[in-house]
Amino acid sequence: MKVRISIFLLLILLAGQSFAIVTGQALVDAARQWIGWPYIWGDPPNRTYSGQKGFDGFYWYGVLFDMRNWHGGFDCSGLVSYCAELRRHYAADMDSLFGAGRLYWNYAQPGDIMRHPGHFRILSDVIDTFVYFIHAPHTGDTVKEDWRTFRQLDILEEHAYLFMDDHAGPEIIVTGVEDGGVYSPPVNFTYLVNDPNEYDPYVFVEGNYLKETKLTETGDYTLRIFAKDWAMNESNKIIHFKIVGPSQVIFTDPSDGASEVDVYKNIIITLRW
Repeated sequence: MKVRISIFLLLILLAGQSFAIVTGQALVDAARQWIGWPYIWGDPPNRTYSGQKGFDGFYWYGVLFDMRNWHGGFDCSGLVSYCAELRRHYAADMDSLFGAGRLYWNYAQPGDIMRHPGHFRILSDVIDTFVYFIHAPHTGDTVKEDWRTFRQLDILEEHAYLFMDDHAGPEIIVTGVEDGGVYSPPVNFTYLVNDPNEYDPYVFVEGNYLKETKLTETGDYTLRIFAKDWAMNESNKIIHFKIVGPSQVIFTDPSDGASEVDVYKNIIITLRW
């Protein structure tokens, strides 16, 4: 019951939360509140979207945290991903998100990410020659704060890293329509996202039309697309375009001089001399 209540409260907090990457002491404070929670491999889980409609009525693509199916625990990378408020649970691919490493442990700062092959920890403090950190160790254990000496960490070839400095949202690429364009039916368009730190199937993008759409009806259209990268940097693109039918020629029926007959322009006229 305690876990269910906590998950429910967490979902309420998430609904009103503004996402941005969390670093430094704020990351340490976020991790400390989960001390004592169980290690569960793969937690919090991700969900992959491939065109399902989200709660906002848009079509969703990419990968996000799936807190509705959270089991109430963390693995090592899940704890880092969640507390840093990244967009999803990053595992081995978290390595691509780091900038330069600290040269010496006495330069390390709270909120640095400690990386040992196959394991991630959040550095919480450095006192004398001791490094303190918060992590989710392994199955059967819980999230805890622990410590190692400089020498122990050097022997393990463990290092402290900062997340890369990334403030640019992903690039949204649309083909088939342009803003202000006027087209004849049918109109086919596609969109995708380009981000230097993540492949397109993983970057989150949503649009009011499917990624590959064919339109046949005439009228005014607006394509709205929004995207988020690993650090929740956002970008958007809005395209207004119009679809018009073929030009028409109106003939008057000579039999009664009143009724009109609409004939499409694309008719073939053969002249004989």
